[in-house]
Amino acid sequence: MTRHSFRLTILHRLLLSCIVLSSLVVALAQGGSAPQGNNFGEIAQLVPLGSAVSLVASVTSASPMTFTWTKDGRLVRDAYTTALTLPAVTKESAGSYRLKARNAFGSWESPPFLLGVYETGMAEATLISGKSLRLEPRAWGPGLKFSWSSSGYEDTPSHSTATFQINRLPHGIHTAVVSIVMGESGPEASGFSYLLKSVGRPRAPTADRVWRMELGQAYLDEGELPTDEIPVTFYAKGLPPGITINATSGDITGTPTRAGDYIAELWTSDGYGTSPRVQQIYFVGSNKIDLFTRSYCGTLYQLPIENGQSGYLAEFTVTPSGKYSAKLTFKSRVIRLSGSFTADASAYISNATNVTLGLNLKMTLRPAEGVILEWSDPLGLISDSYHEIGAVFRQSGDPYTDPSGRHGVLMRPEQITESVAAEVMRGTGFGSLLVNANFSTTFVGSLPDGQGVTASSYVTTNGTIPTFLIPPAKRDVLIGDLYVPTRYELTNPHSVWWYRDANPSDPIAPAGWSRNIATEVTPYTPPTAGRLLLPFMEDRPNNAFISLSSAGRDSEVSTAFIDTDFRLISTHTARFSLPNPSALRVDFYAPTGFFTGQATLDDPHPTIPLRRVRRAVGFRGMMFQNPDSPHGEGYFLAPSSPDTVSSSTVSGHVWIGPSFAE
Repeated sequence: MTRHSFRLTILHRLLLSCIVLSSLVVALAQGGSAPQGNNFGEIAQLVPLGSAVSLVASVTSASPMTFTWTKDGRLVRDAYTTALTLPAVTKESAGSYRLKARNAFGSWESPPFLLGVYETGMAEATLISGKSLRLEPRAWGPGLKFSWSSSGYEDTPSHSTATFQINRLPHGIHTAVVSIVMGESGPEASGFSYLLKSVGRPRAPTADRVWRMELGQAYLDEGELPTDEIPVTFYAKGLPPGITINATSGDITGTPTRAGDYIAELWTSDGYGTSPRVQQIYFVGSNKIDLFTRSYCGTLYQLPIENGQSGYLAEFTVTPSGKYSAKLTFKSRVIRLSGSFTADASAYISNATNVTLGLNLKMTLRPAEGVILEWSDPLGLISDSYHEIGAVFRQSGDPYTDPSGRHGVLMRPEQITESVAAEVMRGTGFGSLLVNANFSTTFVGSLPDGQGVTASSYVTTNGTIPTFLIPPAKRDVLIGDLYVPTRYELTNPHSVWWYRDANPSDPIAPAGWSRNIATEVTPYTPPTAGRLLLPFMEDRPNNAFISLSSAGRDSEVSTAFIDTDFRLISTHTARFSLPNPSALRVDFYAPTGFFTGQATLDDPHPTIPLRRVRRAVGFRGMMFQNPDSPHGEGYFLAPSSPDTVSSSTVSGHVWIGPSFAE
């Protein structure tokens, strides 16, 4: 029985083949054409997960047709009409679809239908202090590009890497949302979002400071509540008798009942960790000025200039008995003072006469907080000058407020359009700032005109480093304050003043200058071997670009005369694709973040028309680990182009940034 059925099946197949072959012969004899469809170009759709989608192709033929659909080159089952309906798309539905129509005379295939699928909604994620977090976009499909935003701040720039890595966020509650676009200008959508909880040590309730008051005087220190949604509890230990802390608000209140010096330990807790903060509270009834030897450091640059000296650096050391030794460093000399602070009804005072230029100095001590300096001139030739120098930072043990470690520094001179010096000074100075465990600092760097600078100072309790730099040439002075961020705070631009004496042989500023330099400081962590210096560019063959610009070599300030993509990874020489007409080379030194490099400039000959002169020019700079916009910045010095600037040397700008070219 089985054998008989098999024979019938074979006979049926032979008969069907003969019929199809006869039809084909008849069709060919009658004439006809292959199916004709609408070549509309690719159509892209971006739809939410679970949505219904219909793909419809327009195709005509005078002869009967059969239809098949493919997805990413594979046949789609049970799809035999010109319309393909997906009642509820999944992430597996994303891809490139095509319809193929056939008749007896040939076939036609539609352009691609691109389908992207994205998920909506929100999920919670926790970023633990010291860890990183990678967010998935929850979107699938060909040609998708992503742009992430976190708490209203869009990361710069948008990138096509699907995952978004976050290494640090301020303590609290944040949001992250992904925006999606298909292709260059296809459909757009706002996709999945995350509620981010950044946890670790919460912020402490108060700043480092000293309260000084009479016995029996009412005391109030209002707590500093965090601005996020994570509740915290306030604690204190070692408060003076009569003083208490409110565990909910952090307010410290009461009336002191016993004189003395008190070291109070204050901290907060949010269930994930604690944040300690030591605060000193002392009262007039105490016999001591401070329980510890204190150092104070600061700058003053409003003082009248004598023989080009521009301000000074002041350093004080005060003992518990009130004795002090002080050093005032000017450009031309160093003045040393010593004496004792004595208490009056309201403060600790010391006076010094004829300190410099006949000026008198009044010093007022605020123990563990600062020393106020007041200059006065008995002859009335100058107005009084007032300045406060801060106490040296000495707290340790809290990595969120401790500024110890290595930092990168950028120094950008202000641009003054009417000044020739501004036109030839376009580069950025840089340096490596090391903050030691005792909060002394060492700075090694270079000014935008190529001068090397070194300096040492201290971090003060207000987070600044008083800076008084005298380069070896001794014609320049930099004076001001650098701002050192902590883990709670990102880079905060500050400024210093750059004074230069007149010098006819100076090719850049023969008349001298007084200019503002904007400074930025950010913590620097040497990258591990092979780690990309520019994050989020891992999938780019060339993850960076370098540009060089300078006055006289480009038509506009924003125009670079050299702009080239390359690959930059730590601990090796950058890789440039051939050809490399500018002979560019970049070397990176991981321990400090410095980079050096070389380029060849092709300039017109100064006297021979149509002849070119090729010069090798070195440049240098700093890789700056700003989490918002990591990049490298520096300067090069080179001869100016003929008939463009009245200087033999210009300071050009060097920039290394992430490359976004495909």
